[in-house]
Amino acid sequence: MQNSYIVRGFRPHDPGEIERINLMYYHPEVAKAKGYHTKNFGLRPGESLHQAYEPLDDSRLLKRRQASISFAVADRRSRLVGWVWFYHDSRHPLPKMIQRKLGVSEHNSLIYQVSYEKLLSNGWPKSLLSALVYTPVSELTKERKGVIVSGLSMSIERLSRRYRRRYVRKTNLVLYAYVLPDNIASQKVLIANEFFKVDRLYKYEKVLHQVWVRIV
Repeated sequence: MQNSYIVRGFRPHDPGEIERINLMYYHPEVAKAKGYHTKNFGLRPGESLHQAYEPLDDSRLLKRRQASISFAVADRRSRLVGWVWFYHDSRHPLPKMIQRKLGVSEHNSLIYQVSYEKLLSNGWPKSLLSALVYTPVSELTKERKGVIVSGLSMSIERLSRRYRRRYVRKTNLVLYAYVLPDNIASQKVLIANEFFKVDRLYKYEKVLHQVWVRIV
């Protein structure tokens, strides 16, 4: 069965691609799920859907301390519908207690936090719709299933291949995610991609989150 999606590098000079990335960031449901939504959240004066605020790293190298590696998730016509980001987060590392329990560390593993977003198909504020230039409104009402489940799976596969080529003698590629307990959609994505939930909650920006881990 042919996959409905592909992963590829970002197109940082494509204004339509940048517009879609910002649409994902500014969607209120995404902001609530990730914990950065506020009462006055949205495009502010002077902000645009066509300025690159989100990271567009498309590095083809895998260095031990590389800050991030990201992939665009696109439909079969190569239109951006989501993204996956692996990054080294010194402010929110994998808790030491979990590292000790799993027998992993920065000495024997490459450890990345993972984040992802998809282009939703409903709930768009009028302020965002009125700012559209390159994205037809019909693209924002189209139902898409499995975007991030597939996108994360393919991104992990690519990251793993790069890692094994670069670090033949290393044993662990460790991925983890902080997820709010009520973010069921994100939890389903992680379960489908063979992550397991750690028993206790940990604070992320002073808010208790679940921690999900996968050793590839």
